[in-house]
Amino acid sequence: MEGTLFLGLGADFALERVVERQHHLLVTVRSIATFSCCPLCSSRSEHLHSHYQRTVTDIPCSGRTVTHKLVVRRFFCRNEACPRRIFTERLPQLLLPHAQMTNRLREALCLLSLATSAEAASRLAPRLGMKSSPSTLLRCQKTNPLPQPSSHTKIGIDDFAFRRGQTYGTIIVDLETHKIVDLLPDRSKETAKAWLCIHPEIEVISRDRASNYSDAAREAAPQALQVADRFHLVKNIRGKIKDVLDRNRSCLPLVKNPATSPTILSQENPPEESSGTESEAHPQEKEVHEAQEQSFTPSGEDPASPGLLTISEQRRQLNRDKRYALYEKVKDLRKQGLSHYAIADTLDISRPTVRRFLEAEQFPERVNSPKTKQKSGVVTPYLSFLSERWLAGCHNGRLLFREAKARGYSGSRAQLERVTTEWRKYLPPSLTAKQKKSPPVATPPPKNQQLSPQQASWLFVIDKLQLTAEQQWQIEQCCRINEELAKAYLLSQNFTEMLRERKADDLKEWLQRARESQIPELEGFAKSLQQDYSAIYAACSQPWSQGQVEGHVNRLKCLKRQLYGRAKFDLLRHKVLQAI
Repeated sequence: MEGTLFLGLGADFALERVVERQHHLLVTVRSIATFSCCPLCSSRSEHLHSHYQRTVTDIPCSGRTVTHKLVVRRFFCRNEACPRRIFTERLPQLLLPHAQMTNRLREALCLLSLATSAEAASRLAPRLGMKSSPSTLLRCQKTNPLPQPSSHTKIGIDDFAFRRGQTYGTIIVDLETHKIVDLLPDRSKETAKAWLCIHPEIEVISRDRASNYSDAAREAAPQALQVADRFHLVKNIRGKIKDVLDRNRSCLPLVKNPATSPTILSQENPPEESSGTESEAHPQEKEVHEAQEQSFTPSGEDPASPGLLTISEQRRQLNRDKRYALYEKVKDLRKQGLSHYAIADTLDISRPTVRRFLEAEQFPERVNSPKTKQKSGVVTPYLSFLSERWLAGCHNGRLLFREAKARGYSGSRAQLERVTTEWRKYLPPSLTAKQKKSPPVATPPPKNQQLSPQQASWLFVIDKLQLTAEQQWQIEQCCRINEELAKAYLLSQNFTEMLRERKADDLKEWLQRARESQIPELEGFAKSLQQDYSAIYAACSQPWSQGQVEGHVNRLKCLKRQLYGRAKFDLLRHKVLQAI
């Protein structure tokens, strides 16, 4: 009796023998219950038929593995209506039918695999006195019962990627308990709608601006208050501001840190009321201002009218203009005697881009058709020529590439260098060392790079109190030269302030100002906000957001990768809902 208590077997078992080895305990245990119940008809029986022995693994004891030689009995079923005449006694408190491990060992292995992964747990378990394969641990996770669903009144819903850009699922999080409620196999409107229909208790739904979730919430949970996520709203207006800055990129200032930084633009001090003459400005500020005026072209002189192009065509045209301006700068710096490295460092672009622009006789247009794959043997026809030049003493990869290019080579320099790199391993050390110093090159001028629309768009939405003196000066320069940018800056600042300080009453006025701003991007943004007005208003007045939902999405990515590529939806759902 003391032995069964020590092993935690209970009063229905008798300990017959213990064989102690160095790292193992072999325990013979017999069931001593006076009766058993038929698993089909549940009738009680005391008539013994026979017995047999089962080998069962248990949790370790004092660092040693434990194996039970369990003597199990068979009974006669005396119920005439039952189709089973003989049955084996069930021991649900110890193990499941046909199981080769006890319930507590199965639970311990399952918790271990949930805390780590099946692969990691299978390697860690032997050190803890247990042993199991990754497949067995995954089966334990699947058979482990999921937690019982409870009522949730405030939830956040978002999508996550099974394979980025291809297949997506839906994650639902309780905003009050900060726990994952459920996972859905896709992000379609029908799936989200079906889940919401069986949860009529929901009062608040936080979401991003995806139409699938908004439509599903409106149709399946009309009683719930929808709250748009503030981060996504700031991201949306930043994207629109970036489009505005792309159209007016010639007005962006050069990245310089002036000695004196003007004050930031505010509604009380608009750009039209700025005082002072040009002669009173700081010399460095004056230099940058003159450089902007030389490159500034009014939008009305653009040969391609934005009204005649679609949004995607306008963006392609803007990107093409930016690349062409960069191409001209590369050519100009090359005429000044700068090397490839100096040009790349001055313009902050990659050396392959500099080389591609310099080798092109005219501006290289981008091809809209999909890229064709390079032929696998593109270097093969030129191997004899390359080996001949290599043996002649030419070990310069760039020179070999230019010579092969002149002979019709159509591949990239990287493909050719894979061959020469292998050949270079067999050169004597004296031949690989640099024997001559590189010739002197012209000293590059100090960097005078223009602020990019991507960088400037973030300055437009960040709180002006968080900007540095240099950033404040950059914003001042943008708004001083272009009235449209000044208007866009004030609108973006008012919008982010409205979200940050929960000024929901100012939303209607802001939408009216944006529609009358005569800025096409912000007019379209205001129109989209008007279509989702109630959720935007709730975002400006309610404390709920998608922050913890995004955190769980990031955690889900980690759990998905722990499954070592075996993350099908059913297994992933068990892993996420039971994760420790």
